[in-house]
Amino acid sequence: MKLMNAWLNARLKMKIALLCFLLVLLSTGLLGLFFYRHSVTLARESARIQSTEILTQVSNYFDEKMKQTIGRVYSIRSDTTFSEMAQHYLINEEPQYYAPALSYFSSVFAEIRYSEPFVSSVLLYTPKSTFYDLSLSIPFGMDFTHTAIFQKIASLPNASVYWLPLSDQEIYRVPKQTIPLVLRMSVSGYQDLLMVINLNEDMLMNYLLAAQSEKGIHAAIVTKEGDVVASDNSAEMTDFLTHKWKLKDSKTGGSSSENKTVKLSNGAYFVNQVQTKVPPWTIVQLRSEQTLKEQLRGIQVYVVEVVLVFVAISLLLGFWLSTQISRPLSILEKSMQRVRIRQFDVRFDYPYNDEVGKLSRTFNFMIEEIQEQVQSMNTYILQLQQEKDKVQQKEIQKRRAELNTLISQLTPHFLYNTLDSMKWLAERNDQKEISQMATDLATFFRTTLSKGREMITIKEEFEHVSSYLAIQKIRYGDAFTYDLEIEESLLHLMTPKLILQPLVENAIYHGIKRMKGPGYIQIRVGISEERIYLKVTDNGAGIHPYKLAILRKRLDEKLADPDNGYGLFNVHDRIQLYFGERYGLEISSILNESTCMTAWIPQIQREDVASYV
Repeated sequence: MKLMNAWLNARLKMKIALLCFLLVLLSTGLLGLFFYRHSVTLARESARIQSTEILTQVSNYFDEKMKQTIGRVYSIRSDTTFSEMAQHYLINEEPQYYAPALSYFSSVFAEIRYSEPFVSSVLLYTPKSTFYDLSLSIPFGMDFTHTAIFQKIASLPNASVYWLPLSDQEIYRVPKQTIPLVLRMSVSGYQDLLMVINLNEDMLMNYLLAAQSEKGIHAAIVTKEGDVVASDNSAEMTDFLTHKWKLKDSKTGGSSSENKTVKLSNGAYFVNQVQTKVPPWTIVQLRSEQTLKEQLRGIQVYVVEVVLVFVAISLLLGFWLSTQISRPLSILEKSMQRVRIRQFDVRFDYPYNDEVGKLSRTFNFMIEEIQEQVQSMNTYILQLQQEKDKVQQKEIQKRRAELNTLISQLTPHFLYNTLDSMKWLAERNDQKEISQMATDLATFFRTTLSKGREMITIKEEFEHVSSYLAIQKIRYGDAFTYDLEIEESLLHLMTPKLILQPLVENAIYHGIKRMKGPGYIQIRVGISEERIYLKVTDNGAGIHPYKLAILRKRLDEKLADPDNGYGLFNVHDRIQLYFGERYGLEISSILNESTCMTAWIPQIQREDVASYV
């Protein structure tokens, strides 16, 4: 809302310049955004193609090396010396055949290990014994049949080749994890010979990572069962393999490639995966989206620079155009400011017939008309001022006359001196009730007259209504009880006289007298929201809602209703004549339960009375 008000109140020059700026900013911004997004799409596609090509090359290389390793083993198996050495050992029971066989096989294993870069170690298991590579350290008491590799193969169906997941090295004292490749073969009727080739995980990962030199790339090799063959052990790859990875084409074992985006704990990554053909592996690659965005930072900076250049040009052009368009209007505005300070001799001359030209001619015509009107108006100003003074004087006189008339309607037509004589006469004849009534009535009339004063203290008003209630109590006896409450701090404040008595009188005659059983009247004087309230509440017959609505309407319209008591309208009219429409009488009632009448007046100090009367 504030922004809209600021825009609506801005100068025309600023609006034109700002609109030009926004138009150029929007157009160049959208164009730059489109260009950047298109560049990002091309970069992503290029990265996907490049990643797929690299992974395909790595997959082909692994296939070639694994095929070469397996072929090397089978060529050794076909060698005559290998077959004869294994056959002599397996057929003959003499122990002297074990040592030559162990020496031969150890040299063969060492040759394979040195010639094949991915091979970490080799061993040969036969039903009679296990042959190790003697150039490597072997744990004391090593029994191949007790290793996890042997137990895993025993649980699998018979096959010629077993590709096992990454596992700890149990056979040789090598502090590295290896990837077991197990080949099943037979010699001279022995079917359960196992050639175990432990592949070097570090070598596989080094080659895989070396093929991808960019930062923000993570890689792993997994089996079709989801077991890890090799991994860079990064938190990103671990998170992905644990929660996000699903193998594609695992049933066919063919080569597949996938490129999608996944959300990991530390950001978004592009996923690409390719399956090898020889080993049942899937090569998985994660490429950081943030890294790709950093590579596109140059394009982003270029787009921003272009946008800023166009924005700067638009600002200069916008201010120049706005200045040219708004200059005549600025001159017209200055002319209007001179008219505002009553310089009616000003004129605005504009030679063209556009909107500003029409404004200039209208302005000049208006000034001429104003000059004529000012001269005519000056003629009547003194007359109007004189008439105003006369009207104000008449209003004051009328207001005072109305107040005096209203007060005179309440003024008694007899003197309290007569009541004083009645009091002494009653006391002499031992008529105490008559004496008390005469005393209260004298007090009542004394306050009513109040030496002609229109304002009395709240204390005097309180004493006046107390006298009235005492008189009515003698008359009605136990027909009602009453209670008076007042805040002592208000006793010295001033009030128009005869406020409470008409309200109490109305409570007795229209409330208490119409009910069966004893009545109760409560008079309270207090302060609320910086206004004084004089409240009279009774538990009498109440007022019907329809009649109450009519009564309130007549009070608002200042139309007295003799059937409802002249006193209420008198109180309401006098208060509003003194203090205005913020004050006056309020009436609320519940039929057959209660009626509450509240007179509201301002806080008036004694020294302020003169300003109200």
